[in-house]
Amino acid sequence: MNKLYILYDAQDSLCSRCREWMGAEPALVPLEFIPYQAPELTAKFEHIGAYVAMNRLLAVSDEGAVYEGPQAFVMCLYALEN
Repeated sequence: MNKLYILYDAQDSLCSRCREWMGAEPALVPLEFIPYQAPELTAKFEHIGAYVAMNRLLAVSDEGAVYEGPQAFVMCLYALEN
């Protein structure tokens, strides 16, 4: 895995705070944060609509693996250096 895309709800204060925290931490795997509200979301991830409808944290690897909820959070922690 060379990159991990983190999809989150930018209108949710907990999601936004987690995004800020993760973004400030050194990462072993580059993280790219994309809010659910971003217009380019469906262009970048064509079949993501079913996952987004559940409004849970998502992590998508550059290899196409999708992790949601607690598994997504574990992947985020895995990508961080500390």
